[in-house]
Amino acid sequence: MAKLADVENRIAELERIRGGLAQLIKSCPGHGRAADCPILKALSEEQT
Repeated sequence: MAKLADVENRIAELERIRGGLAQLIKSCPGHGRAADCPILKALSEEQT
């Protein structure tokens, strides 16, 4: 049962990440300066 709970927790986390990424993709214009890209901003903030 512990293994199943671990798998379910990982799936829930991946679904949360997928939702966040989908929002970032929608808000990215796909052109312009790289500094204006919310995806790159989010990634750079995670690394600091």
